[in-house]
Amino acid sequence: MRKYNKRMAISCDSGGWKLRVFHRRPRRVNDSARLLVKCGCCDMSVKIYYDEYGMEINGVNASYDEWKSVLAPLLAQEFLKD
Repeated sequence: MRKYNKRMAISCDSGGWKLRVFHRRPRRVNDSARLLVKCGCCDMSVKIYYDEYGMEINGVNASYDEWKSVLAPLLAQEFLKD
């Protein structure tokens, strides 16, 4: 399993702070796995639940294809090229 940063106030090479990521596996059959992504300098967070059908990010449910169509351009930095 990947090792994530859990310490606060670690500076990132590209500027800003490194995210703090906490992974929780499903505890029961009905539970979904969860990633808790926290800001590097404060306690603001985003909860991402996921299973074989799709993801829920801060209460918004969608399929993996829908999330890909929204997030892939951001990660590819297409908006920054204009």
